[in-house]
Amino acid sequence: PPPPNPKTEKTPAATAPRRSFGNVRENDEDKKGAGEARTAASTTKVYMTSVSERLNKAVGQAEKDYKAKDIHRSPDLVELATEFDHMRRKLRAVIACAKTFIDMFARTEAAKAEMLRSMHQLSEGTPIFDDVGKSKNPTSLAHINETSAKKVKASAVEFQENVLHYATEWESIITRRVDLELLHCKRLAEEQAYHEAKVEHLRDELNKLERAGKNPAPTTMLDKLRRNEEKMDRTFKVHEAAASKACALLDQVVKQGWQDLLPLIKATVTWEKHHVHAESGAYAEMKEAVDRMSKVHNKKHVVKA
Repeated sequence: PPPPNPKTEKTPAATAPRRSFGNVRENDEDKKGAGEARTAASTTKVYMTSVSERLNKAVGQAEKDYKAKDIHRSPDLVELATEFDHMRRKLRAVIACAKTFIDMFARTEAAKAEMLRSMHQLSEGTPIFDDVGKSKNPTSLAHINETSAKKVKASAVEFQENVLHYATEWESIITRRVDLELLHCKRLAEEQAYHEAKVEHLRDELNKLERAGKNPAPTTMLDKLRRNEEKMDRTFKVHEAAASKACALLDQVVKQGWQDLLPLIKATVTWEKHHVHAESGAYAEMKEAVDRMSKVHNKKHVVKA
């Protein structure tokens, strides 16, 4: 409901304290309607991960259980929101490290390729050029390195798609869903506090009239008190339901978040396995080239350094 108009209605004498639910920020989209935004956050976008689907199922089941057992979890909301902030910071640290890693990986591989090209050029005019710098020779180091460079690019793409993209999408899903639920609870809490303060103000006014001997109180004031008490009770129930749903979501995001972490770990290990396998294959081919160069070395009777 809108705040009271100072020209037509008195401001409540007492106001309930506002509640804080973690680092929640309103943006223009949220202001258009938290309900619409919360629906869109979990139903319209097609995700690579199964995080959103898992949350939908778990939260939906929790809502049914809470309703059947008349469970109210609003007292847990602030603590869970704080735990979520800690968990999200850790996830964002993982993403930052992953971005740094893939950037350094690309830089390192590029530097190595440049170094090897310099070696290939240095071998020009020498007896080992065919095995070192002749790229048209499929068994030369130059050709092997060119093939390896292509595999490195493919490996970087695999990491981006299967590791970094997963972690980024996971963080995006939980941030959007949790922030919108907390914002919705915050608005409901403010609405509830407004009606509580208004009821308290009306009761104070009625008590003043009784102490002044004006009894019975005006019917209009009693009716106004009754209406606001009904609104207060209604907003309390709506807020409790929303807070319980938010707690169910936070439970899944924070305490059951390991279920979303496991696929990320598996993807990282799989990427490492593929990368090592590709590198080991390239090194095996390089060893054969080095053995051939050693034979040329021995034939030329070059004194070993």
